[in-house]
Amino acid sequence: MRNIDPEPVLARLAEKKLRHDSEIRRFQKVERWRDRLLSDPTGAVPDLIQEYPRADRAALMRLLHKAERERQEQRSPAGARELFAFLRELLG
Repeated sequence: MRNIDPEPVLARLAEKKLRHDSEIRRFQKVERWRDRLLSDPTGAVPDLIQEYPRADRAALMRLLHKAERERQEQRSPAGARELFAFLRELLG
């Protein structure tokens, strides 16, 4: 092992870390949008549509209403999870 050049291994590890860090930032961005949409849909929906014009507004509103209904009824947050999946695909 002492005769093996560590540079290729170190380069691969660095590349993997960069990809991982990028995925973490993307995940956090999706979480921030979801949280913002759930806490202030009136202000956040127009901002999201402006930033991502290809977003399906009707689907977004359905998911927001579903998540709010589940929150009020203290049910499992399936709507919030669906909203997260919708945003993850949109923000791709």
